[in-house]
Amino acid sequence: MDILSKSLAFFLISLNLGFNFFLFTIDTRQTGAGLAKLFHSLAFGCLLCLFFTLKSSLLSYTPNLLLLVAPAFLLVVAFLTRQDQPRIVDKILYAAQLVLGLGLFTLLNPSSLLEWLYLLSSGLMLGVITFAMVLGHWYLVTPKLSEKPILWCLYALWGIMLLKLPFTPYTLHFKASDFELLSETGSGSFNWMLLMIRFGWSYFLIAIMSYFTFRLTKMRSLQSATGVLYVMTFFEFGGELIGVYLHYKLGWSL
Repeated sequence: MDILSKSLAFFLISLNLGFNFFLFTIDTRQTGAGLAKLFHSLAFGCLLCLFFTLKSSLLSYTPNLLLLVAPAFLLVVAFLTRQDQPRIVDKILYAAQLVLGLGLFTLLNPSSLLEWLYLLSSGLMLGVITFAMVLGHWYLVTPKLSEKPILWCLYALWGIMLLKLPFTPYTLHFKASDFELLSETGSGSFNWMLLMIRFGWSYFLIAIMSYFTFRLTKMRSLQSATGVLYVMTFFEFGGELIGVYLHYKLGWSL
C-alpha cells in the first residue's frame, strides 16, 4: 500500500475501534438502544469504506478479508438484536468486536510489536475523541443523561496520552541522526514545521482543550463541551494525519 492508502486505512480502522471499544462508557438503560445502534452503524460505515480502500490487497489474501467481513457481520447482528436492557450476548459481541478491531491494525503491516502498539495508541486517541464528540450530541436527545460517559472518555484520553509519551523519547534516541539530517536538507524546514504542528495539535492543544471540556462537563454545560470536542476532533484529525505521514515516510513514532 502507498502512504495515502495506509493513512486512510489507519483513520478508518481507528474510528471503527473507537466506536466499538468505548461503548463500555454508556448504559443503554439510560440512553436507550438507539445510541448503541448509532455507533454500530458508524463502525459498519468505517468497515465499508475500508473495504473499498483496501479491496485489491484484501481480495488477494483470505485472512485479511475475514478480518473485515467478520466484524461487519457481527455489527449487523449487534444492530438488529440490541435492546435497552444489557444482556450476556451484548457482552460477547462487544468482546468479539474488540478482538477483531485490534486485529485490524495488522492490515497496516506493522513491522514490529512496538510499531503495532504505536499505531494502536494513536488510533485509540483518535477514536475516543471522535466517540466523545458523537456522544455529546445524545444529550440533546436525553438531557438528563449522566455526564459520566463523557468524563470516562476524558479519563481514557488522558491515559492514552500518557501511554503515547514514551514513544517520543524512544524516537528521539534511535532516530537522532534523522533529526540532525533535517537541519541539513532542503526539506528539513518543511519536516520541522510538520513536527511542530504534530506536537502542538495532538498533544498541547488537545491537553488544554480536554481540561476545558472536563470543567464544562462537570458544570453540565454539555452543549459547550460538545463544541469544544468538535474543535478537538479537528485538531486530532490534523495531528494524526501528520503523525501517520511522518511514521510511514520517515519511520518516526511520535
